[in-house]
Amino acid sequence: MHILGISGLHHAVQFKKHYFPSLTPREYRIAQGFDSAAALVTDNGIAAAIAEERLIRDKGTNLFPIHAIKYCLEMAGISPQQISSLAHGFAYEPAKALFESEALSQHQYAEVYDPARQRECLEEHFPSVDWTNKLVSVPHHLAHAASAFYPSGFDEALIVITDGMGELNSMTALVGDRSGLHIIQEIPAFHSLGILYGVFTLYLGFDFGMDEYKVMGLAPYGNARRYFNQIMEFVHLKPDGTYVIPLFAHNKSREDVETHRGVLKTLAAKFGVPRHPEADLTQQHMDIAAGLQAVLQACQLHLLQHLKRRSGQQYLCMAGGTALNCTVNGVIHRSRLFRNMFIQPAAGDDGTALGAALYVQCRLAPHRPSLKG
Repeated sequence: MHILGISGLHHAVQFKKHYFPSLTPREYRIAQGFDSAAALVTDNGIAAAIAEERLIRDKGTNLFPIHAIKYCLEMAGISPQQISSLAHGFAYEPAKALFESEALSQHQYAEVYDPARQRECLEEHFPSVDWTNKLVSVPHHLAHAASAFYPSGFDEALIVITDGMGELNSMTALVGDRSGLHIIQEIPAFHSLGILYGVFTLYLGFDFGMDEYKVMGLAPYGNARRYFNQIMEFVHLKPDGTYVIPLFAHNKSREDVETHRGVLKTLAAKFGVPRHPEADLTQQHMDIAAGLQAVLQACQLHLLQHLKRRSGQQYLCMAGGTALNCTVNGVIHRSRLFRNMFIQPAAGDDGTALGAALYVQCRLAPHRPSLKG
């Protein structure tokens, strides 16, 4: 069995540029499908995994990962014809009806999310292979979850996926055990901590979905107490461990949704003019970053405390872009909430290539995937 996993949405930025031609380069970065990658899983374990950016020198690229695919095949010494299944770390088909309400959303589904787009890319590069029955769409957060749980070494664990968004959700909590992955709680994309952090990243003059690590690195230079309460006003913690973020309701138009201009206007009214990317960093910027980081930590601990009580699990696995925030990860580790924890090193969307392949392997052979080697 040779299962190839891929990540990325090759047509996402192309769609945005076509239908929203007047946006800025930084606003075109606000899209799903970056960090394309490929991974190959066989009966003997993980044969290869690599991000497309490593081979084409384009950081965070959303291009179809053809070079990564060829690299994985070469490492395993197999031909494209020997691929048993191809797993893609997005599955928008179950949500297709939600895109039928207006014409632009219909175009978005047809041009970006329809699995036929992935099949077209495969047929373009590997025309001699019949991909009709080989392509499997794996729900985004299940791909993240598989990437974290199966390599963890834990027999059972709580799995928490937090990112910008998958198909419809921004947080999915699961329990992983020998029988598979079982969802226990979700938070919709409209209340995304990952997007909140990303919008503040934009406000501070950095790139959304790319430079959040810079904000994390800026935070230790600031005073978290100065803006913690003001930023926390944007997040309402609920007794069940979840949260809502009414701030996103300030995005009134479709263009606002694509750019977060409505939210950025609200931040400007509260904190002042957004920083220009070339402007100097001030103490205020550092204090905002510190406050934001503290809010993220508070929300994650609030969520995890509830999920631990609900699941009864002693071990934690994490993935999703928010799990790349190593400062928060350190806070969780030092809290001693869990006996041990495993965070997928490729916690971003590149890791869903591996996770999608592992998920399909588990479905085809109902036992824990072998990760030898």
